Amino acid sequence: MEYDIPSSSPLHGPGDNWNTPRRARVRQMRRDGKSWGNIFKQLGVPRASARSICKDKSSRTTRKGKQYHHLLLSIRAIRQIIRHIARNHGTHRLTFEQVRQQLGLVASARTIRRELRKNGYRRCIACPRPFISRAQGKRRLAFAREHQWWGTSDYAAHRDDGKQGGDWRKVIWSDEATFDTGKDGRVWVTRRVDEKCCPDCIKSIYRSGRSSVMIWGALGWDYKSPLVFMEKLPGRKGICSKAYLQEVLEPVVFPLFETLGPEYIFMEDGSKVHLGFARLPRLEHGVRGFNWPPSSPDLNPIEKVWRWMKGELNKMAYKPRNKAALMEAIQGLWDRVDPLDYRHYVEQLTYKVDDVIKVRGLATIN
Repeated sequence: MEYDIPSSSPLHGPGDNWNTPRRARVRQMRRDGKSWGNIFKQLGVPRASARSICKDKSSRTTRKGKQYHHLLLSIRAIRQIIRHIARNHGTHRLTFEQVRQQLGLVASARTIRRELRKNGYRRCIACPRPFISRAQGKRRLAFAREHQWWGTSDYAAHRDDGKQGGDWRKVIWSDEATFDTGKDGRVWVTRRVDEKCCPDCIKSIYRSGRSSVMIWGALGWDYKSPLVFMEKLPGRKGICSKAYLQEVLEPVVFPLFETLGPEYIFMEDGSKVHLGFARLPRLEHGVRGFNWPPSSPDLNPIEKVWRWMKGELNKMAYKPRNKAALMEAIQGLWDRVDPLDYRHYVEQLTYKVDDVIKVRGLATIN
């Protein structure tokens, strides 16, 4: 049997397709019992290419031979799912199975998850943020607009363009924090399947004997206050404004601001302990403060210190189980805090204030 071969065969590079007539001749020669060497000599088709051509079910896999599977989720259905999820606060919390049931979709929850991931949606843990009401959001927005042109340079402190500037370096940031014993967070261990109840691989939970410690600290551009372990007064249920006056303001804050001068600002949040007995003495000593908006830990750089300290406590192999050990561990961590390491958080306040303005006073990313 004769096989018509063109006098000049085109050169093929890697990945190129062979034309349909030549592919048909390869199949016919193979059916006639020709070897791969004869096919190469007569048609110029390499052995690997000839084998691939014979394995294909059709003459051109890029056309009629390609099989198209029916899509369980069309583009229209995916857009419907996205609109349903982004509807409100509750729909963002729906699982993929709940979305499938509510919309009556044929596709499985796994298919919905895969298609949403292609569009940038995934299930993750919700970021904890303080609740911000509409009134609180307005106060946050007003504070951000008032301090929009503040910075950490001499030009920001004395602007000549008519804008109200200020110097974040002249602010002493203060806050209280509470540390508890028995709260270890999530603990990861490396073990075998049969070591699930091994004493070295379990997390012990202490139901009784828990104690908490409330501390106060302050941080500035180049200043760090002594750490104060606050104790409630006799006959009081908790820390009150009188205890705050006696334990924090009189021994630490008032002597500090007598040294710094009137150009410095003392930052306090809106906690109740900062009012009452502590309000009038603060005014008598000439300590200036902010009209600090509520629910605004994202604007206080010292919050990053508390977060770091709690993270270091969770990393400890042997965590403190009593109040004395906890206070010793907290004091050791506070001694390691260097104000220079947290200057960049003060410098970022310019961008933080802009973020608050962009979201109209709502929560921002810490």
